[in-house]
Amino acid sequence: MRDSSYKSSKQTTLQIPFQGGEKKVMKKSLSLLLALAMVFGMFASMASAADSDLTTEQKYQQLVDSGVLKGTTSGLPQLEDNLTRAQFATIAVAIAGLTPATGTTSSFSDVKSTEWWYGAIEAAAQAGLVNGTGNGKFTPKSDVTVQEVIKIAVTIAGLTPVEGATVEGAADWAGPYIQAAIDAGLPIASNYTDAATRGQTVELAYTVFQALQVDPLSDVKATVNSDDTITVTGVTAGSVDGVKVAIGTAEAASASLKEDGTFTYTTAKQAVGSYTLTVTAYAGEAKVDSAEVSATIDTFKVTSVVLKNAKEIAVTFSKAVRIATANDDANYTLTKSGVVVPVADIDISDDATVVTLTYDPAISADVYAQFEVQTGLLSAGGTAVAYYKEPLYINDTTAPSVSGVSFSGTVAKVSFSESLDDTAFTGVTGTGAQVTVDGTTIDVVASAGLSSDVDYQLNRDDEGTSVASISIAGDVDSSEWTKGSTHTIEIVGAKDLAGNYLPDYTTTVTVPNDTTAPTVTSASVNGANVTITFSEALKSVSGTYVTVTSPTAGGAGAIAVTSFDSDNNQVTVNLKADLVATGASFLTETLSISGYYDTSNNAGSTTSKTVTLSNDSTSPVYQSVTIDGDDIVLKFSEAVERNTAVLLSDVTIYRTDSDGIVWNDVTVATSDDGYDANNDDDTDDSGENQYIVLHTSGLSASSYRVVLPTAFAQDTSANENKSAKTTLTFTVSGSTSGTLNFDVVGHAGAEVVQSGSVLTIYLNASITQAQLVAANFKINGSAFPSGTVFYFSGNTKTVIAELPAGSITASGTRTISLANLVDTSGNSLVSSPSVSVYLTETAGPKLVSAKVTSDTILTVTFNEIVTAATGDTDLEVYVNGTLVSTNANVTGSGTKTLTITYDSSVFATSQTIVVKAVGSAIADTVGNTATDGQVTATF
Repeated sequence: MRDSSYKSSKQTTLQIPFQGGEKKVMKKSLSLLLALAMVFGMFASMASAADSDLTTEQKYQQLVDSGVLKGTTSGLPQLEDNLTRAQFATIAVAIAGLTPATGTTSSFSDVKSTEWWYGAIEAAAQAGLVNGTGNGKFTPKSDVTVQEVIKIAVTIAGLTPVEGATVEGAADWAGPYIQAAIDAGLPIASNYTDAATRGQTVELAYTVFQALQVDPLSDVKATVNSDDTITVTGVTAGSVDGVKVAIGTAEAASASLKEDGTFTYTTAKQAVGSYTLTVTAYAGEAKVDSAEVSATIDTFKVTSVVLKNAKEIAVTFSKAVRIATANDDANYTLTKSGVVVPVADIDISDDATVVTLTYDPAISADVYAQFEVQTGLLSAGGTAVAYYKEPLYINDTTAPSVSGVSFSGTVAKVSFSESLDDTAFTGVTGTGAQVTVDGTTIDVVASAGLSSDVDYQLNRDDEGTSVASISIAGDVDSSEWTKGSTHTIEIVGAKDLAGNYLPDYTTTVTVPNDTTAPTVTSASVNGANVTITFSEALKSVSGTYVTVTSPTAGGAGAIAVTSFDSDNNQVTVNLKADLVATGASFLTETLSISGYYDTSNNAGSTTSKTVTLSNDSTSPVYQSVTIDGDDIVLKFSEAVERNTAVLLSDVTIYRTDSDGIVWNDVTVATSDDGYDANNDDDTDDSGENQYIVLHTSGLSASSYRVVLPTAFAQDTSANENKSAKTTLTFTVSGSTSGTLNFDVVGHAGAEVVQSGSVLTIYLNASITQAQLVAANFKINGSAFPSGTVFYFSGNTKTVIAELPAGSITASGTRTISLANLVDTSGNSLVSSPSVSVYLTETAGPKLVSAKVTSDTILTVTFNEIVTAATGDTDLEVYVNGTLVSTNANVTGSGTKTLTITYDSSVFATSQTIVVKAVGSAIADTVGNTATDGQVTATF
């Protein structure tokens, strides 16, 4: 889970109404106690019902054992005895979870702080549980009545008195409380005005106490998924029969509530940002409890780039990548000495957060290269990655090591800390790296898989030439590689891609002593689809895992299954052809399941399973729509395919823009059956055949209404049931799509180009004139200088920024970033778009000082190195206000100080000598001309 937290909305204290005021009672939730009202009301006291087999004495003992009651001095329950008001006050305070008072001030004149009952009575009074008997007295020694016990129990339980209710045999004031207790199903006696016995009080107190332990809503959590959806889970109890989840102020949606009380709700894909989700539990229409959870959708970005060795670069992302885009080598650029190095292989980790790039041949060691990740790479949720660029130092001096040894089936696997150089393995020739098993050298074969018909085979188990392990397969039928046998593996002379050698390595492995053959555990049917489950994972033999044969002539016949649904132990075959061949609506036949082996080469026996196929007559129903970039992803109630008899041009898409104008300018170019919902780069998994993907000409920020014509989709049954005409709606929010960025495709080799004080900024989409303001463009985090003039050049994707003269005071690399921009389609910026740009100084040199060193020589100093020609006329010297002849020799070009030498005496200490810089011939090393200015010379 990424950055999610739980914050209960439950209050820290229970507020109980008390004669127009409020008193703190206990650290319980008001919403919890409201839930108890529903518990009692709907199930006639769940707590007592759950313990209906307990006697009153057993309930009493449980309260004593739990520390709620202290018991009597005699040690006996004394359940038939009457209770005094003081004794009941101690029970009420214990059930309510109150702490006895310890002060000296009493609410009642007949309750002294020195008496044993003071603490309980005063705490109950302060909490509003008791009011006294009038005239400021409590009468602690008087018997408590049944109706008084009921009133306090109802108050503790948080039940609402029934206003205006009267109950026969009870006092008028007690009627509302007694009716509330009856409605809630509390176990109460009906002799309301009689003295209450200890037994009657225990029955009622036990029920209330047990119910107070029930939490209607607990363990609420929010988990951010790789596709930027959020899954909320939790546990309910008591009378809860529904749960709804709301994101922020959006309308709440129903969660899936299971019989065991757990619930799950998954949101639609969310944009980057922090979210508060409110979870509300219901009993019928009544809100029982609520809680809040928070979750943050992180920016999709590169979190690290690590050089693993001279050939491999591992790129780690903040969330799972979309595999199809991660496998596109155009999304990575490695530039060395001005030349782009091509990617030879791409490997993606199981959790899709790490992409390992392999370059072949190896990148030269001890060099710098520029590495970039382009925005064409998407997250599993479809968000473009933030453009990434950094210099990478290529060097590797670390020797590889063995990171682990494992055995699965008949394959021993030795894993390494990094990839090895497969060209160093020369097998039995004896020159290069050697791998031996029990003293016998093995040929090193860089094959894609293991073969079971040879004694041993060594292979690379990663794609391409990049490897991180060696697998050795044995034939369990051979005399050497028997189950339970132990073998010694030695590896000598192996080296990594940078030439660092692996220390000589020796290990022993034991072939698993697995003699249990796999079995068929079940065959379930859904229409014409039969799902067969095996007792364990199977292995492929000559590309086939299992053969399923049906007996129907002209039907499916023998089906060689070459892929699994999950965990290599479940396959699904479609026998629609059998129904078609027989023309039957229902067909019972016995399937033969054969040719399957577990990973230890144990052969399963041919098994027969009788199944009944049915011709589905139910049409597929559209369920939901998801937007994936410019794709419209449609989900149906069952496995479907597009009915090719219906043209894609018959799908009508109406787009309503922000001005309320309706357009019909979006078309469907192509479509796909199936959708990679779990981002594993295939559409073979369970449920993924329920989707049809429409590839559109582009979806901008607008509201959409899509009309699917009749028979657009059909199910995969023999009847090919067609879908009905369907209208669906959705909204594409440009403010959250995050696709506006710098344009990283070529433009003088950079996204920002400088020419003096003019910066040309290339964007990947058009923006409006109104957005051309300094605050939207930043240098090192600050807005462009005041006075910058912005305008477009050629198109509204190319921005010209004319900086004020001299505003770049020193050359160096700076970060140019964008802020607040939205393109003309409403798409916002990708997260924190920025580029590093070397900006050349635009400020010209300035005169700092001048000094007369002799009657013919004057030195002039600038604030930086300058260039000047001999006899430069751009320095004017005035003596007592009169311009001196410029017939002088100027030297010192390439330094901060220029020397002006005259042929004859010019200067005297009595003079005022002023030097002025004018014109443009004097410049700094990057060509900025000196600014006009003057200084007075010193002697």
